[in-house]
Amino acid sequence: VLNRIALNKIYHYIQTNILPPTVLLDWAKKTYPDPVMFWSFRHQITRQTALDCLVQFALFLSSLKPEHIYITQETGTLSTVHYHIPISKDTGEFVHEQHIPFRLTPNMITLMGPISLSGPMVFSMIAAARCLIDPKLGEYRIFQAIS
Repeated sequence: VLNRIALNKIYHYIQTNILPPTVLLDWAKKTYPDPVMFWSFRHQITRQTALDCLVQFALFLSSLKPEHIYITQETGTLSTVHYHIPISKDTGEFVHEQHIPFRLTPNMITLMGPISLSGPMVFSMIAAARCLIDPKLGEYRIFQAIS
């Protein structure tokens, strides 16, 4: 069994030599050479990630992993292809095992940038949470039609 120090060394080796934190940013810069398109893509990714993280936290879904997220190149829309609802087989209740509600990979943090993380991401989460709990907001009617 590997101890935590050995695992950290392996992680840092991979992050430094194999998959640096700028891979996603470099891809986006190459894909969107126009600054307006690049900004729109980053903004859309930030808002989509905020909504995915909020839904994951509010509905006790399994954590988002990079291999379960697909990015639509034309629009910047994120598609999450795998969520697991942790329900106990014995009691039928939610099993909330995560101490941290969501985590972003270093590549996503680098792509979004510090301004997006402290600005649009936070505000998108707040707006979506308000839509879920405040029946006076117009967006709430969409959720009423579903239930």
